[in-house]
Amino acid sequence: MKVNFDTDEVLKKPTTRKVLIGIGVVVVLLLIFHAGMVTGEHRHSGEHGFGMQRSGGFFIARMPQGYMQQGHGAVGTVTALGPSSVTITGRDGGTQTILLAAGTQIRALNGDASSSALKVGDHVIVLGAPSESGQITAHLIHVMPADMPLPPQ
Repeated sequence: MKVNFDTDEVLKKPTTRKVLIGIGVVVVLLLIFHAGMVTGEHRHSGEHGFGMQRSGGFFIARMPQGYMQQGHGAVGTVTALGPSSVTITGRDGGTQTILLAAGTQIRALNGDASSSALKVGDHVIVLGAPSESGQITAHLIHVMPADMPLPPQ
């Protein structure tokens, strides 16, 4: 049995045209999606800039190369203030003394702040470098809003 198949006649049918246009649109959308994924992966895979990196099923924050190498940090609630230090208590109940240096930046949600803006009870995130005595010399202290819970440690 021989079947005659006329492609011109099949392509002229409105249903066939709609199906082919739909397939074309899906292919174009998939190509755009793929291009976005490749661009995003490339943008966050270099050794520069901040970004998130997937590692073993979890996402970890990635800092730029050279940004506070050997950096340390702490998360907690301010429990004491001194002229050149801040003591915080973490979620685990442990305390950590944070040393304030001339270059320490203190930031709040509404912009830059000063060490005089810190008060007992503030939730803070600290990034810095270890000192010889086991304390952290702060490079950045970020004061979190009072209604925001502390992130996990």
